[in-house]
Amino acid sequence: MSGVPKTINLEDVKKELKALKAKVEKADDNKARMLLEKLEEGEAKANAQQEMMAYVKKQELCQKEFSQQLDIVQDEIQRLSKHKQDIQDKLSRCKAELEAKRAETSKLTQKFKIYAQIPNTDVKFHTCIKEETVERDDSCQSIRGVFTISQRTAVLLQGGQALITFEEEKGKQDVIAVVYTFLK
Repeated sequence: MSGVPKTINLEDVKKELKALKAKVEKADDNKARMLLEKLEEGEAKANAQQEMMAYVKKQELCQKEFSQQLDIVQDEIQRLSKHKQDIQDKLSRCKAELEAKRAETSKLTQKFKIYAQIPNTDVKFHTCIKEETVERDDSCQSIRGVFTISQRTAVLLQGGQALITFEEEKGKQDVIAVVYTFLK
C-alpha cells in the first residue's frame, strides 16, 4: 500500500475544510471572548484596586483622627490627674492647718480658763414680759398662759468684752486677785 496513491474525494475535503473553518471560527470566538473577559476582569481589578486604595486612605485618616483624639483625651486625663493631686495636697494642708488651729484653740482655752468657786446665789434678770394669750377652761379650773421674754440691754459691749456684776465687794476683789495672779 505504500505505492498506491490514495484517492481524495473533493467533497470530503470541502466538508473537512468547512469543519476546520468552523473550528477556527469557534476558536477565534473563544479567543475574543477570553480577551474580552480578561479586559473586563482587568477593569474590575483596577476598580477593586481603586476602591481598596480609597478604603486604605480612609482607614489611615480614621487612624490619624483616633490618634489625635486619644492624645487629647490622654492630655485631659493628665491635666485632671494633676488638678486632683493639687486639690488633695491643698486638702492635706488645710487639714493640717485645721488641726494646728484646733490645738492652738485648745491651748488658749486652757490658758484663759478661770477656776474659781462661785457661791450659789439667786440671779435676778431685768426683763420685759408681755402676755400673749390667756385661756380659761371652766371644766378644769386651770389657767394656761404663753409669755414672751425679752431682755433689756443695759450696757452695749463690744466683741471680746464681758460685764460682770457683784453683789459684794469681796467677790470682786477675789476675782481681780485670781486674774492678776493668772496673768503674771
